[in-house]
Amino acid sequence: MPAITICRYCKRDGYVCRTYKDPSYKLTSYGYCFSYGKQGCPAGKALETDGHAGEWFGGIMEDIKAKLAAAEDDIELLTAANVELENKGNALLSEINLLKHKHSTEIGGLLGEIKLLKEKHVDVLVSYKLNQEELTTVREALEEKDAAIKRRLERLEKK
Repeated sequence: MPAITICRYCKRDGYVCRTYKDPSYKLTSYGYCFSYGKQGCPAGKALETDGHAGEWFGGIMEDIKAKLAAAEDDIELLTAANVELENKGNALLSEINLLKHKHSTEIGGLLGEIKLLKEKHVDVLVSYKLNQEELTTVREALEEKDAAIKRRLERLEKK
């Protein structure tokens, strides 16, 4: 009788056989789902034994064919995934190059602004020094006027 166990191919619980020979159909199943396509399982197609219970080569061939088809599908999926990853990688490299160019342009603009600000700073320093010299000149002139006023006051007081 079939035992409740797990299919060797699709790994689902269900009725599978362990070398169970169905006498009415002369079919033998070896740990796979009972029939081809049961519960969507592509493995374990029951095979005719022609009276030889130990003859299971056909089941192995079906298993190999199913695994080969699955491997081919996997190869196609992996190839498509590889192409997609390569395209994404190329897109990222292009984006990095664009950002690199954009940032180098921005840095060049910032350096130009820094140079202009430095020149303005130098101009401000020069005008500050000129203003200091003018203030010194005005201060000296005021000190001379104060001295002249003091001398006049002293003369007036003497009189």
